[in-house]
Amino acid sequence: MASIEELKQLSILEVAEKLGMSLNREGSGSYSWKEHDSFVINTRGNYYNWFSRGEGGDVIKMVQVVREELTGEKLSFKAAKHFLEEGSFEKMADVSEQPKEPFQYYLEPYEHQDFEIGRQYLKEERGLSDETIDTFLASGKLTAATRKKGDYFEPVIVFKSIDQEGKMVGGSLQGIVENRVLYPDRGRLKRLLRNSDGFVGFSLDIGKPKRLVFAEAPIDLMSYYEYHKDELQDVRLVAMDGLKRGVISRHLALLESERSGRPLYGTPEQLTHSLDIAKEQGFFDEGKNDSLITLAVDNDQAGRRFIEKLQEDGIPVLVDIPPRREGQEKMDWNDYLKQEKKPTPQEVNRLRDHLLTKAEVSEALSMEGDLIKASTTDREVLYTNTVTLDQGYSLKLAVHSPEEVENLADITAPWALEVIKDNQSLGYLAYGESWGNEFDIEDELTNLENWIAINQVEDKLYSQEEVTDFLNSLSAEKETIGELTSFGTLIIDDRTWESDYSNDISSEQHKKIGHKLGGVT
Repeated sequence: MASIEELKQLSILEVAEKLGMSLNREGSGSYSWKEHDSFVINTRGNYYNWFSRGEGGDVIKMVQVVREELTGEKLSFKAAKHFLEEGSFEKMADVSEQPKEPFQYYLEPYEHQDFEIGRQYLKEERGLSDETIDTFLASGKLTAATRKKGDYFEPVIVFKSIDQEGKMVGGSLQGIVENRVLYPDRGRLKRLLRNSDGFVGFSLDIGKPKRLVFAEAPIDLMSYYEYHKDELQDVRLVAMDGLKRGVISRHLALLESERSGRPLYGTPEQLTHSLDIAKEQGFFDEGKNDSLITLAVDNDQAGRRFIEKLQEDGIPVLVDIPPRREGQEKMDWNDYLKQEKKPTPQEVNRLRDHLLTKAEVSEALSMEGDLIKASTTDREVLYTNTVTLDQGYSLKLAVHSPEEVENLADITAPWALEVIKDNQSLGYLAYGESWGNEFDIEDELTNLENWIAINQVEDKLYSQEEVTDFLNSLSAEKETIGELTSFGTLIIDDRTWESDYSNDISSEQHKKIGHKLGGVT
């Protein structure tokens, strides 16, 4: 048995992978949790920090914190230590030092009479159809409620976990209204209800289930249904609220009980081992039941590793993960649905109504009085102006002046228009040589409206590299012109060009002159 100090020296990156955490590499030795980007792992010091919560610690503390975040249950030091030694929570006889409190659904008195605010969020933000929403509403497991925390009231969607006896034993919440103050990582609330049974999950039966499909999150499950509804029959769809082998085990036991007509034996905790028992008893031998379980998890490192681990353990699974585009590190079923979905004319018009009009945006970005001097270097003075749109989008104009002047419209000042979403740069909508003379972005704004509607903004924009190359080319051209004008009177093709006149020559003419100068001595 390893000592506590030895356990603390275990690779924090490997521990995070075992916990099912999806990570983004931020720099040398630094990784952030995709679910909460202020949760940062430092591999050099082998510790983590959760900056938005002002906490951090070693690998043992991380196991406790992440486990509670994923399941809503506090984990004892002893249980975290066991996980690091054995790599499993499910084999523990004692998973907490204190008896677990029973689940209580405290939001029932605050449920809404209708689902309109939840419907609006699922349609506009998540790309789900009325038909899909109505299907899940009919199951009785989807509702909206008002949650109170301190003096803050917020509407939430409730995804209910209902056991085989029809009893609500847990659930998860999805916030509807964005609040970056309370939820700096995601922008909206996303959590399990306290003391939920973490191995039941949000589910939907289609027909008489003969097989099982598992997704990670409730909205991913709804998105999977939306994308596959025409081909789904006699199947149970289950959201695991993460990557949980125990959820698969529990539902395998339940399905076999229903199919065979035999009672379901065992405690809820014992049922989380059904996969291992089934394998030991030959349930999957010789190709039997090899199409019973489908994994529709996220296409990322954690999701693929979860699939591989089950396969390595001899559990046959069908894999149905959403395809990624080149350069994408993660794709879940909701992102894939939004990426592939074509907007209706009504949706395009609705999005246009929510955005500022093209005239308003153009006017706001064309006012020199609204430009703010952002920085000054030996080569240029940078002026910027940002216009906020809707849905988290904004446009940032940057005008590059060769010097500080009273009127930018009187000089040639290159410009670039950057698209920002949730404080992250997506790319550039347009750029040009002279902001004062050529700033006309009406067509580009029309394009942006359409790209937002079909969720393809990033795919259409100019890259930082393209804009940088453009600005560098203008700087190089100016330097060439400066060298030419310093010659004074030149003899080219038996004609005299005065230096004063050369200052008025276009850049294209200067290029031609520079080419001819190669033969001048």
